[in-house]
Amino acid sequence: MQAVQVPGSAWLVDLPGDGSNRAVPAVADPYAHWPDVLVEAAQALDEVVMVGHSTGGMFMLSVPGLEAHLAGMALVSSAPHAGWQTTFARYAEEHPIPAVETAAARYAGHPDDESLRALTLAAAPWNFGEQALAEGRSLLAGLDYNHDAVAWSAAHFDDSYRRAGPRRTCLP
Repeated sequence: MQAVQVPGSAWLVDLPGDGSNRAVPAVADPYAHWPDVLVEAAQALDEVVMVGHSTGGMFMLSVPGLEAHLAGMALVSSAPHAGWQTTFARYAEEHPIPAVETAAARYAGHPDDESLRALTLAAAPWNFGEQALAEGRSLLAGLDYNHDAVAWSAAHFDDSYRRAGPRRTCLP
């Protein structure tokens, strides 16, 4: 993997309590502070460029007022609204993976971090081509999983989000 060498600092932001954010002091009902904390983070620094991958980018796009505090925004595999889910659901139905059905049933019956990890790993063929599948699964296996953040996102964001503000020109 290669990284761009630019001046500045990186501050990794995720949903409260998600990813590797679990070691921070506990905050009562951290999701009650969302999305205001994202604007607060942008206001705390100068010349902020936020980079969001997938849902992280979608969270950024959906926050009213965030753009006014950014020097730039980069999105990786993000969508401007939740409409992509219909197309993906149709694709998944047309390309079933038996291991996903088993893992989804296990997750539905016992939703926790480990059953979420198993479901994500089972679904890897929907996210990686055959040549990249082993490396993709290895990458996914090393990530931190947080069922609470996924459950919050599913209940409050995933099905209904839309980009806030005017549409901007994007690079291909």
